[in-house]
Amino acid sequence: MARRAGVEVALRSGNRHDACTHAYVSARLTVRLGERIARWIGDLNERLGSDAEGKPLEAAMDRHNNGVGRAIGRDQREHGDRAATETARRVARALDAGELRILADGGLVASDGATPRDSGGDTSV
Repeated sequence: MARRAGVEVALRSGNRHDACTHAYVSARLTVRLGERIARWIGDLNERLGSDAEGKPLEAAMDRHNNGVGRAIGRDQREHGDRAATETARRVARALDAGELRILADGGLVASDGATPRDSGGDTSV
């Protein structure tokens, strides 16, 4: 465990912190570089990471969260709001609303603890 700002953060894949990281980075890449490049970078990261390591559930989780992040970034670009603090607020809302995916009980679950209806990979957003 690591401590950041007084909060314990598990340094492992599949947790809420990991989900937020993927969504936030994808959102910021989309805001700064556009959705096409953000998707390319995210997909490449998964091909070289979880896919190459034979971790299909982690890859599906990451791709889903990357897609949520791109949607957040696209919305920010369209409305001219490029502030990183707003990105962080939107990712936190997505986490609390169960829009992100985490690994639990041998599968993907919504970040609010509920079982998602669609636990597939990339949301294509």
